[in-house]
Amino acid sequence: TLAGEVKTSIFNARSHNYQTAREAALSNNHIPEEVYDNLVKTVHKYLPLLHRYTELRKSLLELDDMKMYDLYTPLVKDVKFDMPYEEAKSWMLKALEPMGEEYMNVVREGLNNRWVDVFENKGKRSGGYSSGAHLTNPFILLNWSNTVSDLYTLVHEFGHSVHSSFSRNHQPANASDYTIFVSAVASTCNEALLSDY
Repeated sequence: TLAGEVKTSIFNARSHNYQTAREAALSNNHIPEEVYDNLVKTVHKYLPLLHRYTELRKSLLELDDMKMYDLYTPLVKDVKFDMPYEEAKSWMLKALEPMGEEYMNVVREGLNNRWVDVFENKGKRSGGYSSGAHLTNPFILLNWSNTVSDLYTLVHEFGHSVHSSFSRNHQPANASDYTIFVSAVASTCNEALLSDY
């Protein structure tokens, strides 16, 4: 099956005059191969830090072999750090201040005008999401449980929502959507600002 998919990608790339299947795949979102190469190069450059972190975690948890779920195990026992939603909003507003007044006005609009469905409810999916359509404001769905992780989810989803708001307000409907390749930039930037704060 994999070989068939590879052959299909190569055939499609050649039949559309691309040099490689990768070039063809990236062209859908107008991403130059150099951008992809730089992303991979940067990940490789900082990979030793991730390896160092996982080795430290493995040592602190006294594990012989680490599994994916071990990345979520608390490293410090018996620490309770409640993060009620109202307090989280305050943390978020302070953390995102470096983004400037125009950005912060959109964040405050979202907080004050019911963009956020905060608490778990029957039939609601788990996790956090930012959604909406061109003629609507963004909507953020959360399942708040008073954790610092929830704060990061709120900040992350507001990154998507503010990005969507600016895009919808300044672009026509046919140009207001953005690719998956850039969609995480705003949300991850917000997380980095929160971590710095």
